[in-house]
Amino acid sequence: MTTQATQRITTFLNNWSYPIIFVGVYVLWKVVDILIVPAAFVQPYWQAMVASLSHIYQLCIGGLLTLFGYKIVYAGTDTIMLGPKSGVIIKEHCLAISASFIFGFTAMLLKSKTLSGKLAFAVGGVLFIFIINVIRLATYTVMHTHMPRWFSKFFHNYGYVIIMYGLILLMLKWWIDRQESFAAKSSLRQ
Repeated sequence: MTTQATQRITTFLNNWSYPIIFVGVYVLWKVVDILIVPAAFVQPYWQAMVASLSHIYQLCIGGLLTLFGYKIVYAGTDTIMLGPKSGVIIKEHCLAISASFIFGFTAMLLKSKTLSGKLAFAVGGVLFIFIINVIRLATYTVMHTHMPRWFSKFFHNYGYVIIMYGLILLMLKWWIDRQESFAAKSSLRQ
């Protein structure tokens, strides 16, 4: 291979490695979601995890809404009611499992000086995603009760994607910039 071809490949990988990693992890999540999760041997464990997460979200959302003065009623382990006829059921697609998976795996594949720093970033980011998702679901619960149905449906379907993946991309960009800054400082010292 010629030097010019090697330089082109290196330039391409330097410019596109992060988007390729992100898209690759997204494809990995789709494979897991479509092929592995529905498998009979995985389903009981998956459903137990989803039920537990739904209940944790229910309690966190209920606690947050109570802090803001709302009278809430828990129905089952996955439903929050703000009135006799208005409630929100927290289902699997509401739990930010895909966002957490994509962020966590992408964070672990990025460059870092230390594995512990990378692991702390991944865990901290997943926790941040959880907190933002609790706030989003609490907001949606209030919107579902007090706003026109079309508005709450729009927020439910599109607000999540814009908020969650926008924040994920910002967190990953921050990490990449931070690591490149550390690398530049290290090369200056030498």
